[in-house]
Formats: sequence, structure tokens, C-alpha cells
Amino acid sequence: MISLKNINYKYDEEIVLKDISLDIKKGENIVLLGNNGCGKSTLLKLMAGLIYPQSGKYLYKNNHITKGYLKKNNKSFRSDISILFQTPDTMLFNPTVYDEILFSIDEFGIDGDVEMIAKEFDIYHLLNKSPLKLSGGEKQKVAFAIIFATNPQLLLLDEPTANLDPKSTGWFIDFLLQKDITTIISTHNLSLAYELGSRAIAMNEQHKIIFDGDVEELFGNKELLLEANLVHKHKHLHQGKEHSHFHIHNWN
Repeated sequence: MISLKNINYKYDEEIVLKDISLDIKKGENIVLLGNNGCGKSTLLKLMAGLIYPQSGKYLYKNNHITKGYLKKNNKSFRSDISILFQTPDTMLFNPTVYDEILFSIDEFGIDGDVEMIAKEFDIYHLLNKSPLKLSGGEKQKVAFAIIFATNPQLLLLDEPTANLDPKSTGWFIDFLLQKDITTIISTHNLSLAYELGSRAIAMNEQHKIIFDGDVEELFGNKELLLEANLVHKHKHLHQGKEHSHFHIHNWN
């Protein structure tokens, strides 16, 4: 479904992605792991066709994704791939929640029912409200509804649980498990990684992929977790003796 070959990307002179190569098959559920600033969000934007490699090649369904390709095939590509940004406010701009969902359906000519979609995401009671006046968790649910409304084949989710309380996080995980859809989910919350995917891709602070494989295998390798800054060693005194332990980073 996706093939990235030796991708490099810089903002000004700052390297953000360095020699990224990976292949993703249809139906895979992948967690993209790494500390903030390692390049996870940039990688998702690239796969969504919002930015382009400065060197290397991006293939989607064997098509070379370039500005020229998207100029001719923009609608089909955008309906195939949905991206959820880390901050839902960047996705909300219509007067009401109803208008947000309707816009997403109309944009791609999808045969969808706004009220049915709203009920599926438990936001029916919000349809007449301004999305900008909702809580963070409510905005996130509206953003979910928008990206799912197009029936995408590939979901790119950037820290999707960051604005959700524990109950809503549980709802989101259960919802995803019911869907037969390819997902790539970035997070630095290791406690959720087991539930969100079976394949893990870890990046380090040098913006390179340092692991691509089974989630269990990564979590059993403390050196790789340290390199990805997903755990840290913390020293403390216990009965007068100094001890050092690994601690997992589970920030939201």
C-alpha cells in the first residue's frame, strides 16, 4: 500500500526526517513511536501528501506521489487517506458541528448521513453547536467524525488520545478495533501502544527509524527504548542505598 524509499526532509536547515525507508501493507495497524520532535508528525504529513520528500520517493498503491500526481488525482487520493492532526482546532472552521460533517461529505461526494455519523461518534447532541466552543475531548470526537465520514482506506492519526479522558480513550480504542482499516498512529504513550497496533516503528532524536517490528520485541529492548527516549533511568535512595530504575514515558 505504501512504500517510502530513502526519504529525507528538512525545515530550513534542520533535518526532520533522515533516510526513512519502510513498507506498509493494507490492513496493518502500526504505532509510530518516539519522543516529541523526532519527526513523527512530519512523516504522517508526508504520507498524507501535505508535504513532499526533498529526496527519496513516496509510493502509494504503486503511484509515485508528487505535486504533479496530486494535481491530477487529488480527490481520489484525499478520499483514500485521512489524517488527524494533533491539535483538532486546526481541522475545525465551519459554523456548527453539523456543517463540519456535511462539508467533509460534500467535499468528496460521499453518500453519507450527517445525523447517523454524529450518533456513531456520540456527538449528536453537539450538532448545532460551534465546534470552537467545545471541550478538547468533544473537538477530538468531531475531528474523528470528519475523517471517518469519507470512508478512508488509510488513517494517519497524530496523538489521537491526547485530548481524551480515560473513558473516551477506551471508547476510541474499541471503535478502532471494530474497523477493518489500515492505521498508522503516532504516540509516545507506551501504555496505549499494545492496544493500538501490533507493529511498532520507533524513531530517535536524530530523526531516523531505529526499530521496525513487533511491539513486544521493542518493549523488551531497553536500549532501543532509551535511544527513542521512550523510557528514562531515574536514580533514587532506598534505605540509604542508591538505586536506578527504568521509567516509562506515558505523557498525554
